[in-house]
Amino acid sequence: MIKLTIKKLFRNKVNITMIIIFAICSLTLTGALMFEKNYIQMQKDDFDKNVDGRTLLVSPSKKIIEELSESGFENYEYDYKSILAIKHIQAVFDSNLETFGETTLKNDDYDGYVNFRYGNEYTLPNNIKGEKFSGNDSGVVICPKNFYPDSNDITSDSKYIDGETLLNTTFDFTYKDYVTNSKGINRTKTFKIIGLYDNTVLKEKSNTCFATAKDLQEMYDVELAVLNKGALMSINVIVDDIKNLPYVKEELTKLNLRGSDKLVIDNNAVSGLRVISYTCIVFAIIMIIGITITYMKKRNIMNKKEIGVFSSLGFSSLQIQTIYMVDILVLSAISTIISTILSFVVYFFILKKYEIYFINALYQPKLYILRYLLAYLVTIIVPLLINYVFTRSSLKNSDNYLMKEAL
Repeated sequence: MIKLTIKKLFRNKVNITMIIIFAICSLTLTGALMFEKNYIQMQKDDFDKNVDGRTLLVSPSKKIIEELSESGFENYEYDYKSILAIKHIQAVFDSNLETFGETTLKNDDYDGYVNFRYGNEYTLPNNIKGEKFSGNDSGVVICPKNFYPDSNDITSDSKYIDGETLLNTTFDFTYKDYVTNSKGINRTKTFKIIGLYDNTVLKEKSNTCFATAKDLQEMYDVELAVLNKGALMSINVIVDDIKNLPYVKEELTKLNLRGSDKLVIDNNAVSGLRVISYTCIVFAIIMIIGITITYMKKRNIMNKKEIGVFSSLGFSSLQIQTIYMVDILVLSAISTIISTILSFVVYFFILKKYEIYFINALYQPKLYILRYLLAYLVTIIVPLLINYVFTRSSLKNSDNYLMKEAL
């Protein structure tokens, strides 16, 4: 029956047109579902993998700030002991223990800029190649295994430095010293790369190296601390899990402190992209329904006598329905196969076309099987249901037609 159905389908130009339109609708549906899922997953990865996703920027409450504005901020000190006593808090450090600047890694390919972040047991991954450092160490860093010491985004011409070649080598970092000289004099600090980490796991840029609090504090004290003298700076509070952020915020208010998320999702952008995705999904489903109804109406007019012949030959209603169910099922299946092939072509085209964007976003789009299945179910079940309704109607009309012919 299936072989006969396939031959009959391809002999009819209307059926071929239907297969193409169904394939396009299925591709649109699949694409919208995949796009929505990948974008949400990319946002989720930023929070789940990057330590900033579970970090709070903490500052005094509004009331305390109003009181301090009269006497000055320079005498205010955070109660680190009380903050660390809050459940779920792993680490607390000054927000300015992060810096960046030019290094001796500068050459014709890179401007030499490196970001330095505070590294400890809570911010670094476990699978580091080489060595880790402790809080008392100095002059050591852990850098990306695919290192790109540049302040600009990666381009198609960019080349990574293989971290393996830099392991156990040194580079110099230049910063300003405003304590020794109020006008600022250049100071140089030498760092040894003792370990490598996978920045795609932590969602960190390829020019980010982790350093000890001791080294970062040393550089901060003679540079930014002088420039920011008299200013009230926030502190970073690292929480063990994103789900515990609300609890920690509530506990901080009891200490007259307020915490705000360091990493924030642009909900307007997410909502906008979801609206676009859902619009495409609804459009595709409406198109599938509309095209199926149009097809069924045309087919039923053409097959009125054919159904009557089947009935006169002794075919039961169930057998006739099965024949036409197989027709639409084969049509939907062929459309789905074509859509699947096209979706893979589009997927790899997007990967290649926007490769640099995904590299900078530290995200690799995925093909989600469940989303495929959902699209396939819609593409197959909706036409089957419509086919069932129209075939039953045709069977009734066919009975009336045969009675009139007999008279």
